[in-house]
Amino acid sequence: MSLQDILKKIIDDAKAEAAVILKESEKEKRSVIASFTEKEKIELAKLKTKADGARKVIESKTQSMARRQNAKTLLAAKQQVINETLLLFLQHLESANDDLYTKLLEKLFSEIPSHSGKIFVPRARKDITKKLAPDGMEILIEDKIKGGFVYRHGKQEIDNSFHNLIFFEYKAELSTYFSEQLKLI
Repeated sequence: MSLQDILKKIIDDAKAEAAVILKESEKEKRSVIASFTEKEKIELAKLKTKADGARKVIESKTQSMARRQNAKTLLAAKQQVINETLLLFLQHLESANDDLYTKLLEKLFSEIPSHSGKIFVPRARKDITKKLAPDGMEILIEDKIKGGFVYRHGKQEIDNSFHNLIFFEYKAELSTYFSEQLKLI
């Protein structure tokens, strides 16, 4: 065998071996691509699942926030209606006829613990208050008071002005009452 034949045989063997290597390499390449494609599909599915979960959480939180905001808006509107109703009630008491005003003052004076002290009253209701106040009470005009009275004796003070009674003393009870009457609850 000549050198040419040996070289040709080596080259033919190398070509055959290279073809096998290329064929195996191509097969391995397809296997790797298929594996990565499968992993990519799995990762995309996981990512889609996470994204769907996050979207659902966001939708749920958004709906919850919307419900809370609606509740706050509704509560504010109800509170405004109650406050306006309390103001109308105050105006009604302040402009009550003498009979009703007298009955209210009789009740308020029944809770005064002493028969001496100062009674601060609205100018327009001084005469009625003077008739109902216990003897020994000094009746003084106070323009800030529109209805009811404020009793003072020494350091003791009882604020029976209609404004104080409606907006401080009995606000919770009156708010509940008017809420029920106005069908707000």
